[in-house]
Amino acid sequence: MSANAFVAAMDKRQLGENGAAELTAKGVGNALVALFFELVRSLSDASLATLTKAALAEASDASAYADLIVLAFQTRATRGMGKGEKALFYKLLALLDEKAMLATLHLVPHFGYWKDFLLIQEVPSISAAIKSKALELMSEQLKSDSAELEAAEKEKRMPKLSLCAKYAPREGSHFDKKGLGLAKKLSKALFGEANEAASKRKYRKLVSSLNTALNTTEVLMAANRYEEIEFSRVSSLCLQRYRKAFLNESLKAPVPVNMQETGNRHPHDEGRVAARKALRAAIGKKVVNGKQLFPHEIVEKCTSHNKALSTLERELMHAQWETVRESTRKAMEEAAAEREQAVRQSLGEGSGLADLASLKATLPKPIDLGKLVALVDVSGSMHGTPMMVAIALGILVAELSAPAFRDRVLTFESKPNWVDLSGFASIEEKAKALQRAPWGGSTNFEAACEKILHVVETEKLKPDDVPDLIVFSDMQFNDAGVARKTTWETHYERLVRRFEEVGKRVRGEPYPAPRIIFWNLRGAMGFPVDAHAPNTQMLSGFSPSLMKLLLSGKDLIGDEKEVTMPDGKVKVVREGPTPEETVRKALDDSAFDSVRLALTGVKEGPLAAYSFATEGFEMVDIEMD
Repeated sequence: MSANAFVAAMDKRQLGENGAAELTAKGVGNALVALFFELVRSLSDASLATLTKAALAEASDASAYADLIVLAFQTRATRGMGKGEKALFYKLLALLDEKAMLATLHLVPHFGYWKDFLLIQEVPSISAAIKSKALELMSEQLKSDSAELEAAEKEKRMPKLSLCAKYAPREGSHFDKKGLGLAKKLSKALFGEANEAASKRKYRKLVSSLNTALNTTEVLMAANRYEEIEFSRVSSLCLQRYRKAFLNESLKAPVPVNMQETGNRHPHDEGRVAARKALRAAIGKKVVNGKQLFPHEIVEKCTSHNKALSTLERELMHAQWETVRESTRKAMEEAAAEREQAVRQSLGEGSGLADLASLKATLPKPIDLGKLVALVDVSGSMHGTPMMVAIALGILVAELSAPAFRDRVLTFESKPNWVDLSGFASIEEKAKALQRAPWGGSTNFEAACEKILHVVETEKLKPDDVPDLIVFSDMQFNDAGVARKTTWETHYERLVRRFEEVGKRVRGEPYPAPRIIFWNLRGAMGFPVDAHAPNTQMLSGFSPSLMKLLLSGKDLIGDEKEVTMPDGKVKVVREGPTPEETVRKALDDSAFDSVRLALTGVKEGPLAAYSFATEGFEMVDIEMD
């Protein structure tokens, strides 16, 4: 090996925070995959800029550049479409092509909410052109909603309004201070600058009339009309934020036994008491919303040492957790259906059930959470929010697993522990049980893997009986020490080697390593596998919506393995998913077709030659609090 080749090879590996060998961003072999994996809240601005710059440099054509714009929207996307991250999206707005972002800016409320346009104004690195366009879009929507309200009143029908007015800044509010003056800017944009006082007055009237028509929860609360609130329509975040007010419970004192019916905040206010009863009924009927919450937001409330939850708060947390779990289950069932359809389409018309069964037997094992074991990193480097996310997602996976693996979680720090959650009924009990498990030591991923290998060897499991693994961690593992064959062997490489060794001892032939999903929860800039590692996936972030990518039906038919069907036909299948294929699946989601279509309107810059077309596309306008 030449000196230059040696240096190039070493640039692809590094030692992590705890001494273990890991890949660098260059070692991943695909800058877009590296960026996708590191897009988490704790990623530093400098690291984000470095990763984005590398991805831009690799974007060799307009389609590759469009992928970066879609990635930005996938990072922001809520409602089961993406990671749901605001701050990271705003930073990407500043780093990517201004013309591309201007062309797609009108889509921000669809993937996020109207308040994004206000929050953008507070980010110094975002250009003046984008900030101005954001306010222009908000002004246009308020004008359009005002016209719709007027028309609806004349036609005596319910108006179809956006939620723009809900977030429109009021005079003297946060977004009208700090030198932003956004209420003033919007009033001028809507009603002119000739008479500032008159413009402000008209703006106040417009926003007030629209909010009255929207009849939002906040409007009802402000008017002390709590008894009119329909809790099945209250958003997830609103329920969390104002739960004490809805339950009519004091912020300072627990509800005494003799006030369980009324609550102890305003026990003599009939409207507040009625709201408490209505929310209790909604919880009992399981009609409260919760799926827009991050799972860790519920877990944090359940495990907080600052204040114990009341009985009804516990019931609310559990009801919201159940909606998170069921919405995740539904998303994965839909992904499984797409995978089934992909299999059928690959066979072509006229194929029978025997063909389908034969092809399925050769395909990489689908992850249906039946054989998926969660490994939850509770080491010291995960302290704070990352650990809460790991615990929450670990519980979610455990609840969605098949009976043989249900309610089982493997925590790992200095000494790994199997935690059995089957004896706990509520999310509060399960979260506290995991929180009580030993934590805070070093990140001994090797010992966790050895614990699994021990079961495989002692029980002489067949390869198909070995569970797939999903690792919720910051990926900063301990050095495996002298057991390594080489100093620079990564933990994944070691895992593959160890499964081969155990397989030879147990069955006389190597075990294939199980499918392993690395889910990154902290921006530490270390990578466990490269973009092309077979039977692996790299995900990141706090949202369970990405779990649908575990059931990807994308590229099931590839060019890596030939399979002979019962009728003698030869099919070619892939060995399993790779991190690169996973990112491709995320970015090719039809949810982002609207972004790609908008980018076709950019006529200069890196996207000048971009084209995109899809049959049957329909933009669905969905807005929630």
